[in-house]
Amino acid sequence: MQTKIGWLGVLLAGLVAGTLMSNSSAQAAAATTPTHHRHHHIHGKITAVSSTSITITVHHHHKKGANAAAPATESKTFEISNATKVVMVSSTGKTAGSVSELQVGQHVAIGEHNGTVHEIAVLSGHHHHKKKAAA
Repeated sequence: MQTKIGWLGVLLAGLVAGTLMSNSSAQAAAATTPTHHRHHHIHGKITAVSSTSITITVHHHHKKGANAAAPATESKTFEISNATKVVMVSSTGKTAGSVSELQVGQHVAIGEHNGTVHEIAVLSGHHHHKKKAAA
């Protein structure tokens, strides 16, 4: 009888230890996840702005090569809350801004996480130039 209790005790201890190790490894994996996987920044040009929302035309990264197709234009609208920070980014550094400073045509990077906008960075001095046509 004593060997059965001892065997069950060892089995139970193994299950508890395995559960604790799997929980700690899941937490360790979450802690080592790169930050670019946690938050997503969407780059684009402002097409409409109000005190409660912002609409941008998304800038897509173009694939190089002969098989690259031109990406379709995509507009996205984001809700602005009181917790949303506005930052003006220039070559001299970052300064705090406000929603009232946002204007149509500005290039922005919108930081969002799970659909909630936490930061709008206005990228001054950031211009996309079209390539000149071959003569």
